[in-house]
Amino acid sequence: MGIHKFFDSGGNEVLSSQILSISKPITKKAGKDILRKANGLIRFHFKIDPDQLTDEQFSERWQELKFALDFESRRFNLKDGKNTLNL
Repeated sequence: MGIHKFFDSGGNEVLSSQILSISKPITKKAGKDILRKANGLIRFHFKIDPDQLTDEQFSERWQELKFALDFESRRFNLKDGKNTLNL
């Protein structure tokens, strides 16, 4: 699976390869910037070293992180003084 396809999978629009690729680069190594950004987000939010995770564990943490960030972005999105989160 290509790296862009991996990060775009799951239907979550908050963090996709498009969003990660338009943010400021953190490395100049070709094809490594998106992975480094994802590693940084996992490291920050879960307080774990993603380099110590198996591919399956990394994928699980990535999907959980995309859900959590999507949930939080909706939770704080207010319209007419009301929360727009639909649960």
